[in-house]
Amino acid sequence: MAQFYYENIHNNLDLYPNIGRLYAIALTCPCTSIECERGFSQYNLIKTNHRNLLSVAHVNQLSIITIEGPPIHDFDFDEAFSKWVYKKERRSFNTMYLKEASRNVTVEKENEPQNSQSAEGNVGDNDAMIESQIERRISALSNIVYSLVGNKKVS
Repeated sequence: MAQFYYENIHNNLDLYPNIGRLYAIALTCPCTSIECERGFSQYNLIKTNHRNLLSVAHVNQLSIITIEGPPIHDFDFDEAFSKWVYKKERRSFNTMYLKEASRNVTVEKENEPQNSQSAEGNVGDNDAMIESQIERRISALSNIVYSLVGNKKVS
């Protein structure tokens, strides 16, 4: 068919302009409705009775991720979660961990003997403690995600 088009129509577009346009339109039309059916199928998996309050924008984003994203067994949850955590400051995330870290620092300060460490040393210790708590929580949350998906991760 393509050979016929190029030999007879494409070389004579000035003689057959309407047939050339019709052929171009025919090439852009899908042969099947598989893509459309796949989209509706994924939509029905995303928007269930249990998740009926999702906004249109959220359903759209989830649909695009589901349809065009990598297969679930190829997705690296640790990397994605780490990027999400360190991307920008989130009030609830930072408040939660900083409050817990400050409680731990207060308890440690009450229990430790008085010494002549500089304030800068304590700040570095606080940062290291917060980093280790974040790493532990990242590991715990990614294990939860792996168990929900079905890929058991051994720490």
